[in-house]
Amino acid sequence: ITKSGKEIWVGQSAKLSRNENEENKIVGFQVICRDVTERVEAQKQIEEKNIRIQQYSEKLELLNDVKQIILEATQKNDLIERVLTQLTTKITDAKRATLTLFDGDIKTAYLYEYKSAEQKIDLTILPAIDYRSLPNLLKNQYYKVDDFLNSETFSKSDDLMRDLGINSYLITPLFYNGKLT
Repeated sequence: ITKSGKEIWVGQSAKLSRNENEENKIVGFQVICRDVTERVEAQKQIEEKNIRIQQYSEKLELLNDVKQIILEATQKNDLIERVLTQLTTKITDAKRATLTLFDGDIKTAYLYEYKSAEQKIDLTILPAIDYRSLPNLLKNQYYKVDDFLNSETFSKSDDLMRDLGINSYLITPLFYNGKLT
């Protein structure tokens, strides 16, 4: 702590002074302290950036895995099961993984939820207009809800999400042949 009361990080080195005539008896010491606050803070920023880069890299890997599953899938059920399994395996802090597919006219939404404990997939069918994220998805934009408890508006799909115990979510669009799927 400096004289002004500011907390800083210091690096220090110490050197003992000995009297050679008195069997190397310690007679004093010297200490040099340097303010290394900027270096410590820069190191913290580097560590935080490295964590974000690692997280981004993991997300890219997951997206590539999902893309590969989509390319290799021969049946819709196989695709759904493999994507949801991959998501629940890779996103360890997610409590649930769901996949919503829309029909060709985007009038019906098929919400698939993978239940890992039961190792099965549940299907809920909703009108697509019940998704408040739909306008964003149609523009190929993601839609994020951070906290239902602080949200002003709810849609029927939000009610379903809350019933599933989901407090926040991120929806990303997937287009196939130029259409939202």
